[in-house]
Amino acid sequence: MITHQSNELIKLYHFYRKGVMAVAGGIYDQPVKYVDAMQIIEAQVNSE
Repeated sequence: MITHQSNELIKLYHFYRKGVMAVAGGIYDQPVKYVDAMQIIEAQVNSE
């Protein structure tokens, strides 16, 4: 089931792939939940 939150994370993934982060700065400046979500989405995309 796609929730509002997961839909927003999928939208952010598009920018993540281009190197645009959710928060200004590098990967270590990002919230842990954001980084975790991007890694989960990336793994799913790569498994297809």
